[in-house]
Amino acid sequence: MTVPPAVLAVKKSMGTLDKVISMIESKKNYAATIQQIDAAMGLATAAKRSLMATLLEDTVKAGAKNPKKLVTDLQKLYTSGVK
Repeated sequence: MTVPPAVLAVKKSMGTLDKVISMIESKKNYAATIQQIDAAMGLATAAKRSLMATLLEDTVKAGAKNPKKLVTDLQKLYTSGVK
């Protein structure tokens, strides 16, 4: 059974966040801790992109009933959290 890329990315992100918690609690090397937080965020972003690609692929296969709404919804999803 193949594990979806989004699942792998989320699991890696969770492992990285566990490491971050330990680093914060031990008050060691805050610069390295910040780098690990960035790594976890990158993995979460990769999961988001993978899920969006799957959504697009599934929607195209099924035949989008309202393409304009789909594009608007995807734009909202993609830009959520972007400032």
